[in-house]
Amino acid sequence: AFAFPLYAIAIAHANDYAAADEFVEVSSGMLLVYAAGSVAGPLIAAGIMGSLGAPGLYAFTALIHLLLGGFTAWRTRLRAAPPPAEQVAFTDALAAAQTISETFDAENQHEQVLQTAEEVSATPSAEAARSGD
Repeated sequence: AFAFPLYAIAIAHANDYAAADEFVEVSSGMLLVYAAGSVAGPLIAAGIMGSLGAPGLYAFTALIHLLLGGFTAWRTRLRAAPPPAEQVAFTDALAAAQTISETFDAENQHEQVLQTAEEVSATPSAEAARSGD
């Protein structure tokens, strides 16, 4: 359960320190590192399991998580937190984003169509077209 949110937390942390024009480069670099780990991890784990047996998988996973925790603690000491003037409040992306159900709600669409039709029929060019001028 601990490993699943690691990528999301890592990319959020990296983007916190990246300039606005560097988001694509940061994301592509993180994806490359993630892909390299996805390829190398199972190969290394298989080698360890070949010599230690099935418990080697758990030993490998524990070792990787300990190394990651140590690296995180080391990096935390190297870089100070951003000054309060540069920090922004957390906003929940789900609360800020519109959901599909809201976007494609049939009742809202029907009301929007009726409103648009009323606006179009109220324009002078629509009235002139009806009168045949």
